[in-house]
Amino acid sequence: MTLLARVGEHLYWAARYLERAEGLARVMREHTFLLADMPTSVPLTWEPLLAIGGSAAFPGDGTPPTEAAIVRHLLGDPDNPDSIAEGATRARENLRACREVIPVEAWLVANDLHLYLDARRNEGIDRGSRARLLDRVIEDHQLFLGILLGNMSRDAAFTLMRLGRHIERVLLITRVLDVRAGQLLGPAEPARYDEVQWIGVLRSLSALHMYHRSSGVPVAAIPAMRFLILEATFPRSVAYCLTSITQTVSELPMAERLLAGCEDALEILEGLAGADDAESLHAGAVALGREVERIHDMVVAACFPESTPAG
Repeated sequence: MTLLARVGEHLYWAARYLERAEGLARVMREHTFLLADMPTSVPLTWEPLLAIGGSAAFPGDGTPPTEAAIVRHLLGDPDNPDSIAEGATRARENLRACREVIPVEAWLVANDLHLYLDARRNEGIDRGSRARLLDRVIEDHQLFLGILLGNMSRDAAFTLMRLGRHIERVLLITRVLDVRAGQLLGPAEPARYDEVQWIGVLRSLSALHMYHRSSGVPVAAIPAMRFLILEATFPRSVAYCLTSITQTVSELPMAERLLAGCEDALEILEGLAGADDAESLHAGAVALGREVERIHDMVVAACFPESTPAG
């Protein structure tokens, strides 16, 4: 099947927006639970989620932002292109432009999620209704992916959606590790409840159960970071996503222009195989995030040369 570059661009960005919305929903949900469970003596705030949630500037007035203001910004602010509601809207608009390419059931799920969130932009500010709204985002995206995996032909359209999804997933993992690990570097401190915080990091990336199954050791900074970066069998690890990105890129007509960036990222990943200190793993995660951003730039230049800036 021949795919127009314009259609491929719509599919690529739709996959990224929906993956971004689910990832941020998971992080916000877990942070809400963590704040409720931790002693008030532990200095946890909502500001780190602004860095995890994307690049859009928070419209503050210089005073420390409240939980409600940050949640509103990340959840439904129409002026924040990285908010969950705006991600669902942009995904829906991209999919609407190429509805004939995806299964109709997938379109219906994406459209329903947009309508649900658009009508509830001011809900979820209070903790009582937040979990229900965030759960809906996660469940609808999982349903969307299940429909694609079960009903969509493995052609260029599917390949570009898979590529966008895994690029976005790596960027989320590396941002979470950059922000959260950066706060927890150095010797473990009992007053910080490091183990509980690292459990929260793993749960925010839907990785806790598989971590226990794979590692067999208590949750701590170094094994948790190694799992999220290096566990090649876990679909929400950097290693798995990078392997998928490389395989996906090799299926595209302009593969030779893109594989060099993938090889650079894989070289960084291989260099972390022997890392046994949190500082090296943290620096490696940051470097991997930069390399995947570069891969994205190369994909846009090679596959969508007439595109306008997005993201």
